[in-house]
Amino acid sequence: MRWFNNLKTAVKLGFGFGICLAMAALIGGVSIVRMGQMNTVASQIVADPLHGAVMIATAMDDVKQFRIYECRHLLTPDDAEIRKIEGNMSALRTKIDGDLAAYEKTSTTAEDRQNLQDVKAKWAAYLTRENEQIALGRKSAYKQGYALLSARKADFDGTADGLTGMADWNNKHGEQLGKSAESAYTGARSMVLWGLFGAILLGALIGTAITRSFSGMIAQIMQRTQSLQGLCLANLGAAVDALAQGDLTAKIVTGTTLIDVKSTDELGKMAENVNGIIRRTQATVASFETAQDSLSKLVAQVKTNADQIAQSTVEIAAGS
Repeated sequence: MRWFNNLKTAVKLGFGFGICLAMAALIGGVSIVRMGQMNTVASQIVADPLHGAVMIATAMDDVKQFRIYECRHLLTPDDAEIRKIEGNMSALRTKIDGDLAAYEKTSTTAEDRQNLQDVKAKWAAYLTRENEQIALGRKSAYKQGYALLSARKADFDGTADGLTGMADWNNKHGEQLGKSAESAYTGARSMVLWGLFGAILLGALIGTAITRSFSGMIAQIMQRTQSLQGLCLANLGAAVDALAQGDLTAKIVTGTTLIDVKSTDELGKMAENVNGIIRRTQATVASFETAQDSLSKLVAQVKTNADQIAQSTVEIAAGS
């Protein structure tokens, strides 16, 4: 972490905020991508299985209704009613073909398209003898018409069973897409939660590192400056005041230690400046103590000389 401590304060703060912003952008990007995946799956559910199931159900009802019209056509003796039924049959056959064609446009898998082709083949086979069936109905040939309906029942059942199979396939396909949507949601939730956890953890680590790099150095600077003011400078001032009163015995108590500087950022440089003040103060105290000692010796020497002169004066006076 020494390299981090040596970074300038602005760089540290920028680095911390930048990491937090990058993590937020990452989480947002993952969320957007995952929501896009869920939207795609949801769109597939709506456009493929759901819409397909509706069209298949409609086609199945129309095929059954077509069979009912054939039976009514065979049993109806009234020519006007026969023509009306034939018109309904023609319109219904066009509608069934349209439903199958519309479904084919929405089909997205090879299996589904193959199922549709099988149904269309069965339906085409069922319609092969449709004109013959209509002709028998117009003649009121009930026995032959019923026999033909029975002969064509296998193709009708094949068409109905094929449509039922397509409906089942769409249900299963819808379930698979639903599971895919659930999986996409679960994955997105997990990634977002892990991303948030990582962002919180990383932010806490970076915040702790920045806080420690600030608070530790600031605390040392404050302690040293308080010690300088309350101990070293105060005692030095007291000694100077004592010197002004002629007291050369005042002792200067110091104890401010240098700051252990481990960084080269702004706070580290400030700490070095404080260390410079401490060294200068210690040098001043040392110089004062040296001067105090020298002055004490000088005073003592002057006193000794004065005593000697006084003694000599007394002796001279006595001899006279």
